[in-house]
Amino acid sequence: MSALLALGLAEKGMRVSLIDLDPLGYSSHLLGVREPNLSHNSTEEIQFQGEINVGRGSVNVLKIFGHVGLWNLLKSLPREEIQQRLEHYLKVTKNTKYVITDKSQFTGNTKIVQDIITESLNQFTKKRLYITDSNSINLELTAKLVNEDIDPFGVIINMVPPFPSAMEKAREVASLFKGLVVVNPFIESLFNVDSLSTDLIPVTIRKLIGFLDSPAPDLLVIMPDME
Repeated sequence: MSALLALGLAEKGMRVSLIDLDPLGYSSHLLGVREPNLSHNSTEEIQFQGEINVGRGSVNVLKIFGHVGLWNLLKSLPREEIQQRLEHYLKVTKNTKYVITDKSQFTGNTKIVQDIITESLNQFTKKRLYITDSNSINLELTAKLVNEDIDPFGVIINMVPPFPSAMEKAREVASLFKGLVVVNPFIESLFNVDSLSTDLIPVTIRKLIGFLDSPAPDLLVIMPDME
């Protein structure tokens, strides 16, 4: 979902940064950043990022975790050096309008990453989007998180079966939440893909992008156009 948002924003002419914090590095993989581009001449020259041009815009991708992620290069270093290196890599966000972080659960020494990224991005307006599927237990857990959040931006209910009855049920479930609620159907063309293009961006995500520069509504449900 984060990769689709990044592509959609770039397609509209924006410069976007995507910080991939997923342990498997899936978002960056989908955008083509799969292997490290490492220079061993100097540790200061080590780079693990990629820039993708999309129409008039671009996406800067920074892969943090994963078996070839940046964290493997940093985790054995002292905290001060980890902070220095991460801040160096995060400079790519300075000239972008949007920074998307693909959330991860931080435990142990990876909490350092969360603290440094949070501090480095404090000049950006924070907008939290929660993502869940249509499983009733997951919906209840997500609703609890969202309603405990003082200022959530919205929720994406993903992979809803693309049938009128399931969509109508999802619309009813949307009342559990607050903010912007996007009901995103299961789209077969996105299942098990190995790369993404703008042609694959769902209409619901395009509609969501149109609201990103606005304050979060009390409740607004975005539904797909069903034939």
